[in-house]
Amino acid sequence: MGVVNITPDSFSDGGLYNSEKLYLERVKELISYKCDVIDIGAESTAPMNSPISFDEELGRIDNIVLPHLDLLDKFSEVSIDTYQVETIRFLLEKTNFSKIYSKGKLIWNDISGQADFACLELLKDFPNLRYVYSHNEVELRSQSVDHLSFTKESYSKEYYDQYFAAFCGEKIIQDPCFGFSKTRDQNYELLSFLPDLVNKSESEWLVGISRKSFLRFLEAENKNLILQTEVSQALLLQNFISNLNFEKEKTIYLRIHEGAVFVSLDKYFSYLLPRN
Repeated sequence: MGVVNITPDSFSDGGLYNSEKLYLERVKELISYKCDVIDIGAESTAPMNSPISFDEELGRIDNIVLPHLDLLDKFSEVSIDTYQVETIRFLLEKTNFSKIYSKGKLIWNDISGQADFACLELLKDFPNLRYVYSHNEVELRSQSVDHLSFTKESYSKEYYDQYFAAFCGEKIIQDPCFGFSKTRDQNYELLSFLPDLVNKSESEWLVGISRKSFLRFLEAENKNLILQTEVSQALLLQNFISNLNFEKEKTIYLRIHEGAVFVSLDKYFSYLLPRN
């Protein structure tokens, strides 16, 4: 799953793809890396930013993404990263967006963790829509940007088991949501038991540690933030993959920013899978 943020203020790539020209270059780049899924975000949920309105979010999508829907058909699936129900409903009801996933399904990547009635209603109304259920402790969708204010002192593997068991099904993709409502140590702990959590689950999973700020503390000697987080990510994802049980077919989405990480993991899969 390749990331393209059409935002001016995202933590990892704000301002890099927030024009029509830059967006098109990024999409073609992801296609060149043989990316299966594209994840489009029009609002930054970094805690230093303020939330934006539905009109502003949709305006970015309308000006940059919608004029080039045909290009998105190059991907097997398209994901929209938003916590606003109105944005997903508008795209499905008022635009030609639903026509772009002729080869797959549209994914609503909702980092709010609010699997409410409005969410269930959308899933019922649109058979080709799937939903990413994220572990986030915010109490309201509107608080999604302020997610680091909603942390708990401790988590356990059993806690995550219970959390995800509350909302599952064939249209659901589970996301432990690294970085959201978690301290640095909790992110590391979650990484350690993630393979076991995924192995025993029947669900599909989304794993997104790409450019997360907690990764930079693993390689303190490197002063280049982007480089050190991407090196750490590649190694951690390789370790994650090596601890998966491949006896049963399972879909796992790896949400990635950097093309070099795509290439390294592709080579690692080629190396690992024939041995299993």
